[in-house]
Amino acid sequence: MLIADNRLTPELERDLESLAEDDAPLAWWRRQVELGALGIIAVHVEGERVASVLWRLDQHGGRPCFVICGAAGNHPRFDLMGSVLPALERYARELGCDLVRWHTRRRGLVARGQAMGYGAAEFVLLKALA
Repeated sequence: MLIADNRLTPELERDLESLAEDDAPLAWWRRQVELGALGIIAVHVEGERVASVLWRLDQHGGRPCFVICGAAGNHPRFDLMGSVLPALERYARELGCDLVRWHTRRRGLVARGQAMGYGAAEFVLLKALA
């Protein structure tokens, strides 16, 4: 079950900690939530919060786009990606979006996404300058 929940709860803090990277530290994720720049969807399985999805609305090629900015969670008996992503697609349609976009560093998620009908929209290259 997906529930909109933009509060900074202990469960959200746990999930934000797993999203933190050098280029997006925990303080940045917290601030985006506090400012309302990112919406939060809490994912519940059997009454327990097992994941969080951080999202925003954008445009892609002039079309309304639901952007998944981060997602974190785990449930040993539940395929979160296989179940949650279709539910997010339905939610995006309800919001008037024609597209869903998400970024990942994990090649395994790329393969899963492609199997679910997603295609590579871009490649992002990054170089630190000395």
